[in-house]
Amino acid sequence: MPRFHSQSAACRSMAILFGGMLAIGALLDAPPAASQEFDEPSRPPSAEILAEQTEIAFAETPLEIAIQLLADLHDVPIVIDKASLQAAKIDPELEVDRVVSGITLESGLNIILDEHGLDWFIRDGKAIVVTTPAAAAKELQTKGYPLGGLKSHGIAPTDVLRALDELLGVRKTDAQDRPGRADINEEKLSVRHTRRGHAQIARLFAELEAVGSGKPIPASNRSELNRREIRSSLSELVEVSFDRVPLDVAMSVFADRHGIRIVLDRRAFPKLMDQQEPTLTLMAKRSDAKALGPALDRLLKPIDATYIIEHEVLLVTSVAAAEERPDIRVYDIREIARTAAGKERVRAAVKEIAREPLRSKTAPAPSSAEIGDSFLIVAASAPRQRALEAVLAALRSPGGYPSRD
Repeated sequence: MPRFHSQSAACRSMAILFGGMLAIGALLDAPPAASQEFDEPSRPPSAEILAEQTEIAFAETPLEIAIQLLADLHDVPIVIDKASLQAAKIDPELEVDRVVSGITLESGLNIILDEHGLDWFIRDGKAIVVTTPAAAAKELQTKGYPLGGLKSHGIAPTDVLRALDELLGVRKTDAQDRPGRADINEEKLSVRHTRRGHAQIARLFAELEAVGSGKPIPASNRSELNRREIRSSLSELVEVSFDRVPLDVAMSVFADRHGIRIVLDRRAFPKLMDQQEPTLTLMAKRSDAKALGPALDRLLKPIDATYIIEHEVLLVTSVAAAEERPDIRVYDIREIARTAAGKERVRAAVKEIAREPLRSKTAPAPSSAEIGDSFLIVAASAPRQRALEAVLAALRSPGGYPSRD
């Protein structure tokens, strides 16, 4: 079954039929999901429920119905904060138009809501609330992060807190309601932050543990398995030959050949909504075969596009939109930074990826933090991270800096 979710006629017709059938069933059988009142749930939101596999098959389906269907599918309360949407002048009757399968409920919510500039959080452990990013940013929760595993790899708790401060603004403070407020001891780091903030911190801890131990992040859940599958596919060889092919058709070819989910960021490509799809031209001979990742870079560059791995899919987006979604990566620099000259080369590489001007006025500037002579943590867009990864790989070999296309 193809995993690319495009606007092609066949796919769209099937999605509309399925989405319409689901919508009719929801209208007949289900209560509205938009009320702020909800009963004590039989299955309150939890990490286990958010990690459950879900199916999204919506075409021109009202958000309220799509949310109710997900709530029914997972037997978990999901409500829409209509007041916040209306205050932000967002139409609560907006439509969902997505078909994605084999991902977690958490990623499914993110994919549906990100497209419309919405967010979500868990209220009082009772319900998932769909709302605006501004409203979600006010909902803080405190979580603890054990430090024992990092200490076993020679990573000091104070170094972790310093890195989090430089990258995410996590620090000790007396301000009770400030996102990023932290308390730390030898055993645990406690942080008060938003849902998205905690997701970034958890990912950083997982990467530090993986790099420190020399082992990959355990694929203990579907989300990590899907992410690993995409990263592996980007190394597979591909032969491409396109001549004025619509973007969605070209991406469907890659999705089918490599068995990964590829999704177009419609907010970054508004012309897709008007069916004025950008076309691609790329001819390649057999001797020019590249890995999928470099091939995508080469293919998307002429239309000012790129790709990122987000929410268990490969998201094709604009360069400017990618800048607004910084990725946090941890690099093992022990082999490079054994000498002062080596450390300077690493710092020069970080400066190099930050030198190119940001394409978005609202995007954060790339930032980095070092943990001793062992680890480098960088917050930057996925394209900049790929450039840095290539430079660091070259520094580990006698070849020096790689040439840039």
